[in-house]
Amino acid sequence: MRAVPWDALAGLSETVVPAIARVLEGAPAEREIDLLLRADRTLGKAQRAATVEAIFGVGLWRRRLAVHTASSEPTALLFGLLRDLAGVPEERAAALTALPPPFPPRFPPPRRIADRWSYPDWIEAVFLRELGVGAEALAAAMCAPGPICLRANALRTDRKELARLLEAEGVATRPGRYARDALVLTTARPNLLALGSYREGLFEVQDEASQLVAQLVQARPGETVLDFCAGAGGKTLALAGAMRGRGRLFAWDPDAERLRRLGERARRAGATVEIGREVEADAVLADVPWLIHATCTFRREENEDVALAFERAHPELRRLSPDLPAELLRDGFLRTWPHLHDTDGFFASVWRKI
Repeated sequence: MRAVPWDALAGLSETVVPAIARVLEGAPAEREIDLLLRADRTLGKAQRAATVEAIFGVGLWRRRLAVHTASSEPTALLFGLLRDLAGVPEERAAALTALPPPFPPRFPPPRRIADRWSYPDWIEAVFLRELGVGAEALAAAMCAPGPICLRANALRTDRKELARLLEAEGVATRPGRYARDALVLTTARPNLLALGSYREGLFEVQDEASQLVAQLVQARPGETVLDFCAGAGGKTLALAGAMRGRGRLFAWDPDAERLRRLGERARRAGATVEIGREVEADAVLADVPWLIHATCTFRREENEDVALAFERAHPELRRLSPDLPAELLRDGFLRTWPHLHDTDGFFASVWRKI
């Protein structure tokens, strides 16, 4: 776990524990944190940090904590988070959580992957089926904070120049391993939204694997391209950069709020994006089986099985092996893994009409 000023939780259990209880009942942790922090503007930086980590921590580690404490009560789970995972002394953990004695006994670390890394049984089964002995490494990697990756906005800068500008703003980076416009932060948790380079639209925060999916499209200036499952537009804006502002770029998504956010991001990036669906296009990027089928999941049922079924139904299409390093490919498909590539888990297949 990250270093957290846990002593700052003193006196906050009356608000933090009910928020944890609502998260355990299914409420989004982000919403509960936002409501709690808005309700008390007097909280200091350390108190806010401890509050966020307490709510997220119990939400993320609930299964392991239940094994450690033999309890499903939110106060006991928070106590277990502090004592068993964060290393806070038992008496201090009890004081911070207002947990009366007797305290939960100390149990040995659980043996099952699902218990040890706090996953549902079905996810453990997916990991084991996909990776076998590598399942443990994947489970551990997904519980660790991932790198923060930026994409240089090719409409306004390039990776080398962006790195120089960020360094002048006190933010150190290194080039990404795979995506051509990727920079990975080496400065711990800077306030990116406060940077002049961000306000000027010089970069977006985007995982390197997500950037690779957009790169597979090979969009060129002057083409017409449709991103059919655009979401909030990370890949859409990467396509805009590849097209250098020339051509027509359409984006569609069933979520109107996401498209609204895409419009805001496009204006900041200096990109022109049209909201459209029925168009003649040179390339299609979608999270369903079209010419490029991409997902952010590990499950074979949503990846290879879908792609192979699509190929059987469309013999006029030929699958192409992505022009990427061999370590990113499996059976001709793009496959990225947190524990192997330090990226999000992505899958993509590319087809061309014969």
